[in-house]
Amino acid sequence: MKTKKLFTLVGIALAASSCFAGDSPKKGEISMDKAKEAAMAKVAGSITSSEYEFEKGQNVYSFDIAGKDGKIHEILVSARSGKIVSSTIESPAREAAEQKADQINAPTKPRD
Repeated sequence: MKTKKLFTLVGIALAASSCFAGDSPKKGEISMDKAKEAAMAKVAGSITSSEYEFEKGQNVYSFDIAGKDGKIHEILVSARSGKIVSSTIESPAREAAEQKADQINAPTKPRD
């Protein structure tokens, strides 16, 4: 009986740890550096933040870029293909709200 409980506890611990292990690319996905290259090819400027997350139904690298045009661009790059998934311009108010929300709610972790 004790052995069964031990295996159950070990299984729960392993399952829980895998939920938080989504901070790096999975097998078959591109590196953060490759994703940065794709994002910077789309928008000239400097990257102000980057993260690996699950968004728009897939694992993506998300970059906020302070564009040379003076605007904040959010570029999502597919972690699988390296292609641009989304390119939007954010207002300063929307960017501030997004940063506040990220502090309150941890971003959605990438999926296997």
